Amino acid sequence: MIGYHDMGKPVTPDAFAAAGRADLERLPAGQMDAYAGWFGGMEHKGVGRSYAGLSGLIAYMDTVNKAAFPLPFDADPAMVADSFATTRRVYESLSSYGLEVDIPDTPMEVDRHTAGDFMFQNIYPETPRTKVRRILDFGPGVGRQLNIWSRRVPDLCYVGMEAIENSYICQSEYFTRASDLPVTDYVNDPERFEITETAGIYHLPTWRLDKLPWNFFDLVIFSQVLPELGAELIVELLKTLPRILKPGAQLYIRDHDLSWLPGHRYDLDAELPKLGFHLEFRPYFIDRKEIHGIPRVWRRTDPRINYRPVAGG
Repeated sequence: MIGYHDMGKPVTPDAFAAAGRADLERLPAGQMDAYAGWFGGMEHKGVGRSYAGLSGLIAYMDTVNKAAFPLPFDADPAMVADSFATTRRVYESLSSYGLEVDIPDTPMEVDRHTAGDFMFQNIYPETPRTKVRRILDFGPGVGRQLNIWSRRVPDLCYVGMEAIENSYICQSEYFTRASDLPVTDYVNDPERFEITETAGIYHLPTWRLDKLPWNFFDLVIFSQVLPELGAELIVELLKTLPRILKPGAQLYIRDHDLSWLPGHRYDLDAELPKLGFHLEFRPYFIDRKEIHGIPRVWRRTDPRINYRPVAGG
């Protein structure tokens, strides 16, 4: 029997495939089409296939870390330093296994880019009601969004959700090296997996949206992921957001927009207000020239709060 601490071990391809087969067989037909069809299509295209295991994580990180993304401002040095400390920690961990890696001495492009995301995610002062401690990162890539949050929020509850096998496996390796937070991975023990308020990193496949707790998250991150998703899956996600986000919580989206992509007919600017979200922030930069993906902050409004004028005010 798998022990609790074994749930934090890096995931194997066989374990991921077995969990996927068992879960997808139990899904209703409509959800099967939304999930399995898209996952199969992405795997068929070879998405993530060049990355597997420790060598795959190295290749993944090297690719991401060397990419140059336009940013219209100098990222905050303290934020960049926090991200770099995590990036370097992961490289040092890989080196300790005897793997050939170049441990960076100075911040990389990914650290500057991550600092930009973190700044936009904290663009306004927080209140006790909007304080971020519980994060859902949908399609985490290598896992870089964890870099700064894990250093600035000691009791962080971070949830990473991924569909593609090799990306999932690379994230599993990254999460076990990036911080001292305990890691709980669904694939290693599906029956006992549960997301709780306990600080830690929780990792699960995208097809288990039902495992996301009600009224739980302070921040949901979609960074460069929505344009990659199938239309059916976007519908499932939109239906899920009001259930899992707390009133006052933040939805952070950064991408190149869906409108120009064939097959995508979802105007998020029109659909999100119907779900109780208010567009709080959107900079008017030139995408792909001044910035890589337009960041938007949506806030889930709380209809239960009544603002009453102060007597005599």
